[in-house]
Amino acid sequence: MGLLERIKNVVRSNLSDFLDRAEDPDKMIGLLIQDMEANLRQARAQIAQMTGEKNHFQRRYRELADQIEKWEGKARIALNFGNEPLAREALAKKLDLDERAGRLRRQIADIQQTIDDLRLNADSLQSKIDNARQKRQELRLQRKREEALRAIERSHDAIRRAGLEGASVARGETIDEAILRAQSGAESAEELRRALYENRFEQLEQTGKIDQALEELKRRMTVERKEHPDSAGSEASEKL
Repeated sequence: MGLLERIKNVVRSNLSDFLDRAEDPDKMIGLLIQDMEANLRQARAQIAQMTGEKNHFQRRYRELADQIEKWEGKARIALNFGNEPLAREALAKKLDLDERAGRLRRQIADIQQTIDDLRLNADSLQSKIDNARQKRQELRLQRKREEALRAIERSHDAIRRAGLEGASVARGETIDEAILRAQSGAESAEELRRALYENRFEQLEQTGKIDQALEELKRRMTVERKEHPDSAGSEASEKL
């Protein structure tokens, strides 16, 4: 497979597919970057080489064009002097040079097309390398975050175990038993908290009813005093 086809395959490949199948994504992406950079260096070297070849062929083509023009001029001169055989020889030489110039033109066009393809795919390959480097950086940052989270979890677990072991030594409990006991205690405490919370609302509701009954009694007694002032005084005296 030629260099251009290799580069095209790399450009068309999906980086995520390689990483999903890799046991060590960071190592895999590093190897891919190295391979892509090697292909990119080869592509740039080939572009430089082919550009040199194209320039050489272009110089040769210009030389042939000058000779073609020269032999056509000789054919004109021969005709002006009425020498057709000499004119034919000059034109035969010109036609041979025309064929050689035509082959050079096609070679130059093919080389230019290859250079253009290489440059286009080299640019795409450079972009893919940049994306791979960014992806590698993201993977490394993600790995650091995961390691930090695991370290935090280990610290929390160590603290939790230390606390449970200290609390369970006197009771002769295992870690699992201490955890279950702590969970049961937490559930009981939560139930008690809810019961007290609901009881406070019941007390408030009962207090409100008593206050309302007291105000109602005061209102009735005030009305009765106004309607029967003598009896109200006598009732108070009897109770005293």
